[in-house]
Amino acid sequence: MASVEATTRVSDKRLRELLALVRERNPFRRDRIAPEAGLMDVPPLTKRELVEGQERHRPFGTNLTYPLERYTQLHQTSGTTGPPLRVLDTAEDWAWWRGRFAHMLRTAGVAPSDRVGLAYSFGPHVQFWAAIEGLQEVGAMAVPLGGMTSVQRLQTVADIGATAVWCTPTYALRLAEVAVEQRLEAALDSVKRPICTRGLQEIMRQQLGLRVRIVPVVPGVLPRSDGKARRVVDERPSRWTEE
Repeated sequence: MASVEATTRVSDKRLRELLALVRERNPFRRDRIAPEAGLMDVPPLTKRELVEGQERHRPFGTNLTYPLERYTQLHQTSGTTGPPLRVLDTAEDWAWWRGRFAHMLRTAGVAPSDRVGLAYSFGPHVQFWAAIEGLQEVGAMAVPLGGMTSVQRLQTVADIGATAVWCTPTYALRLAEVAVEQRLEAALDSVKRPICTRGLQEIMRQQLGLRVRIVPVVPGVLPRSDGKARRVVDERPSRWTEE
């Protein structure tokens, strides 16, 4: 209990410091937060507000706490539901991304000896680049699979001897379908774990004999894939068990 209380105190202190910082330096936040507002008084923020702010003040909006020269990374959302939202990160921000992704990978069981295939297009979404940073922090080999067909990805996985494949759940199913259709099941023999979200354990075991390690991730960090499964099996069976 003492450790929980200590953690809460530290978190509250850091949040208060952050609130004071953005109120002082960030024009977008300053317009939304009253001078006397406390932590519990901060109004909820929507993506629409951020997008509209960037539309009014192109190209980056006013949600900036530091001068532009301080920012070292630029990424943006897919733009499937409206104009894309551009997000700037400082070197300190990027170190946070690197650390969080490394933590997730270690939780998934990824080690320096692993070779991880990244079945992404490597566009402007933060996921692609943060994934590589996390793998570098862990010391594992990153195997980019962007710009390839599913067959080419399977062949590359086999040639490299990839021990893990990182992709969206629907694309994991699509990759399994293609492997079966093209009689390339053996291409995935070296893969110990797909890294994706929930609901694939039995399907992957049934189709390819893969044992899946499930790692919950923050909603929204996995990008949309340009390859989708033609069929998705969803029986909602309570008999499925996590490993």
